Amino acid sequence: MSPRTIFIDTAEQLREMRLEIARENVLAIDTEFHSEKRYFPELMLVQIATAKGDVWIVDPKAVSMKALGEALRSALLITHGGQQDIRILHQDLQLRPAKLFDTQIAAGFLGYRYPMGLQALCERIIQVEVSKGETLTDWSKRPLDPDQVRYAADDARLLFPLYTELLQQIQNRDTPELQLEASMWEACHEMVEQQIVPPAVGLSWIHWGIAENLDINGQRILTNLLEWREETASRKNQAPNYIMSRSILIYLAKTQPKSLDAIQNRRIHPTFIKRHGKTVIKVIKNALQDTDEFLLPTPEQKERAEVLKMWVNIFSKEVNIAPTLLLPKDILEGITLHGVSILQGWRRTLILNRLKQFLRGKESILMKEGKPVLTPIN
Repeated sequence: MSPRTIFIDTAEQLREMRLEIARENVLAIDTEFHSEKRYFPELMLVQIATAKGDVWIVDPKAVSMKALGEALRSALLITHGGQQDIRILHQDLQLRPAKLFDTQIAAGFLGYRYPMGLQALCERIIQVEVSKGETLTDWSKRPLDPDQVRYAADDARLLFPLYTELLQQIQNRDTPELQLEASMWEACHEMVEQQIVPPAVGLSWIHWGIAENLDINGQRILTNLLEWREETASRKNQAPNYIMSRSILIYLAKTQPKSLDAIQNRRIHPTFIKRHGKTVIKVIKNALQDTDEFLLPTPEQKERAEVLKMWVNIFSKEVNIAPTLLLPKDILEGITLHGVSILQGWRRTLILNRLKQFLRGKESILMKEGKPVLTPIN
């Protein structure tokens, strides 16, 4: 029997679908949404596939998403680059996956580039070419045309063969020393938690590379403006950059205006001043009364971060795991500020001892046959 593609836009169809997927322990899931100028992405479709290749395309404009969330709560879910999927499924379906397998993360644990797009990953892992012709389509229109339905179904349907092949390759490479499979599952769970409980945005400017251009008052202003922008964006359901761009944030942090007249120039549009000018001046004045201090990297620590980047790029080849998965930028910078104690979970198990050896001068980077390698120092 050929795989089915079933469009769900009635309560009765959803009930029948729920009865079928209740028998499935593993499901692939994908979403289509519009996020332009929105703080909360608007869910347009949810695609759910089974191992047999059946795909249900659920219309959130027509049926209860809460009922769908309950049906998915206990299954292992397969996603690809599922950060946005997890966030919007939690937002609209109140869904926190019991267990998740992300094909992008799994590929990173096999040494592939992280993150890697679905098209490239399918070509590399299962030798299937993926059309991306509907990437920028308008998913809000109804009825969907056949090309839209085919595209939506294919993306979900391809996740199962990817999952099967990636998991098999990880299990084949698994050893008691490397514990690759356990680390992969932990990394997938970590991604779920990060999306459901996102970090505070107030100090995100520390990673922008502008800290040395701001005095302490500028740092306090930028922190407060970022927090105000996020709260305003959430309340108005508008994208943060639509409320205030990064360039304006930095400009205000540097110039530190204390009146509306001081921000009326060609850098800032009159509409912004009309909408937010008085509030922004109030936020800046409050920030100037703060006493917060910020732990920023010194020039020596920045140099150390560059050496750590070199170290993780070499170490990643030893363990055949993508360096950007082993030590993302925020964790790498955290190590330069706080030391290796910030390493937790699978990263602590996999990296800590080797990194300590390097930082204590018991291991060095040498060139061997034209390539950098990590070499113990006796």
